[in-house]
Formats: sequence, C-alpha cells, structure tokens
Amino acid sequence: MAEITRIASISLGPSSRDKTVELELLGRRFMLERLGTDGHIGRFARFLRQYDGIADVLCVGGINLGVQWGDRYYPFTQVRRILRDVKQTPVVDGAGLKATLEPRTVQILQERGIIDSARTRALVMSAFDRYWLAEAIAGCCDEAIYGDLIFSLGIPRAVRSLEAMGSWARVLLPIITRLPHNWAFATGVHSDRIVPKFEDYYEWADLVAGDFAYIRHYLPAQLAGKIILTNTITPDDVLLLQARGVKYLVTTSPQIEGRAFATNVMEGVFVSLLGRPPQELRADDYLRLAEEIKWEPVIREISTA
Repeated sequence: MAEITRIASISLGPSSRDKTVELELLGRRFMLERLGTDGHIGRFARFLRQYDGIADVLCVGGINLGVQWGDRYYPFTQVRRILRDVKQTPVVDGAGLKATLEPRTVQILQERGIIDSARTRALVMSAFDRYWLAEAIAGCCDEAIYGDLIFSLGIPRAVRSLEAMGSWARVLLPIITRLPHNWAFATGVHSDRIVPKFEDYYEWADLVAGDFAYIRHYLPAQLAGKIILTNTITPDDVLLLQARGVKYLVTTSPQIEGRAFATNVMEGVFVSLLGRPPQELRADDYLRLAEEIKWEPVIREISTA
C-alpha cells in the first residue's frame, strides 16, 4: 500500500466540525484531519506540539500566522510564541491559496456573469483576513463594504474603500497582532452559535465573501438571492444557506465527501505536492499546480425558489 501523507489542521473553531477524510491526488494518498479546539488557545498550542513530527504538514485555522496588507506583513506575536515549540513539521495558514485561488475565483465569477461591476454590491467580512480577495473585489465591484471594524472588532462603522481600509490597517494591525487572540477578535465565531446581528449589511449586499465562521455566526434569517463566496462548508451548512434563500454558493476548494475544506488544509496539500518549504513558494507555483490538478471553484446554484 502506498505511503499516506498526513495533513493536520488545528483550528480554534468548534470541535463539532471535525472531520477526517482520505483522497488521492496526482498519484499520492492523503489523510486530511481537522481538529477544533472550541476557541481554547491552550488546547490549540497543545495539539500543535502533539502533531509536530507526526503530521507531514501542520495547518492552523481560526487564526493566521500573520496579516499581509499590501507589501507589509504583521506576524501575530501570540502565534509566533506558540510555534517556537513546533520544531519538525512545516506550518501553513492558507495565505498562499488566499493570495492566488481566491482572486482567480472572483475573476471566474466575472467571466461567467455571476458578478458584475455595475450592479454587484459586495460585503467582505474581513479584509485583514483576506487582503487579496478584498483587492480583487475592489477591482470588480463599484460598491463594497469591508467589515473588519464591524464583525471582528465590534465597532459599528462600515469602511467603503480599500484605501480607507489601508489607513485603518496602518493604525490597527501593529496593535491587533500583538494582542491575545481573544482580545483582538470576536471570540463567538469559534462556537456553533448563530447570533443574528448587523442584518442591514447582509441585506445591502448582493455578494457576501469571507471566512464562513464569520458569515455563519452573524447569519440573518433571510439571504434571498445572495451570492456567498466562502470555504469550510459542510452539508449542513449548505442546507442552512439554502433555507435562508441563498442563490449561489461558491467555494474555492473542491468538494471532498460533501465538504469544502478550509483554505489552510488545502494549502497543506499543495505544499506537500510541491515538495518545498512554504516560505520558498510563490504565486506561480500555486497557480501552476492548480492548473495541473484542473482546479476550479465550485459554483452551485442552491436556491429552491
């Protein structure tokens, strides 16, 4: 039997969403494991230490190694401190795929006429989390709201341009990335709870894009006709969005046993296939491999109306 490559994702998200699957890609067998820690940073650190040297690639979810904004990178001090104890296994957070496949997904949605610059209004849940997605949306949607202040920091202020977000980034990111995670971001998103809030922003938007943990946590009762661009989707999530009237569900990862795994997990697969340390990989490497495996976003029309 062929050797199996083990990709372990340690997430701050709920353990109820844990999943283990196997797949074959380009003649190699992979085991993908997702382990949630229900927002407990101590358990998160313990799992990373436990799987160091056991997994072939470690992936972190629910938190990033750092935040890229333009040409500046802001590492999370707390995560950097935790990773001092990880000595053997490379660690990724999905940034490589966020920088490449997510902008490509936006381009494909334009090419297929699902989004249009003149008529599509976009709500990006967190531009800090997905700079390249936010940049791509800014280039194709005349109207957009970047929800970092609202959804991550609890400040009821809509930011309506990427330039304005850049100003906030220069002020906030040097501070946020030095704070403990549960001080810097809304911790409720790491639970299974849905707390409808900020419904006006969802209602305003035609396209809602970003981390599904944020989208789901604040999910309103009605999303009739909306486009959701996200990841980490389970079959139950599809039913949830369908019941609320979502028209298109778009995920950047392929479906594996009915589930679109998180970007960090799929980056672990890419890094393993490319066979080089993640810090040596560039956008062209990810895009070339995506073409080789015939990657395309999954675009589903799920509305029953």
